[in-house]
Amino acid sequence: MLLYALTGEARYSDAALKGARFDIDDAANAEKGAKPGEHPYVPPSYCCGVAGVVDFFCDLYPVTGDSAHAAFARNAGSYLVTVAIADGEGRKWKNGATAPSGPVASKATDCNVDLMIGASGEALALLRVLSLDRPQEPVRWLPDRAVTVAPVAK
Repeated sequence: MLLYALTGEARYSDAALKGARFDIDDAANAEKGAKPGEHPYVPPSYCCGVAGVVDFFCDLYPVTGDSAHAAFARNAGSYLVTVAIADGEGRKWKNGATAPSGPVASKATDCNVDLMIGASGEALALLRVLSLDRPQEPVRWLPDRAVTVAPVAK
């Protein structure tokens, strides 16, 4: 969407919207494949799971203004809350031992705290959902998350 904003070329917004459609269809297929009374298993992680999808839809909604994008982000955030494992006064998410690189849980039942495959990613996604309707989202402007366009040097 940033490329679309910079160039005006519809192919960039088309690609983002096709990605959104894929995620929506994939979630619907996962729901259909779930056992009755159970939630489908979808990885919760930021790198290749629900938290990353939440982040994408939280970026997409303000640009498109499509309330379906906000609803999908909220629904995916609700999934994260639903599948979280109670841990004292907090929550954690199970992450697999086969994730490539980075700190990896030793067993599929272990949990991590890092951004990409740990609880930090799920927490970031949930913060983004909570601030979805604010005029300027506070989470997006964390120092390492700001997107800026620098002028091209001549």
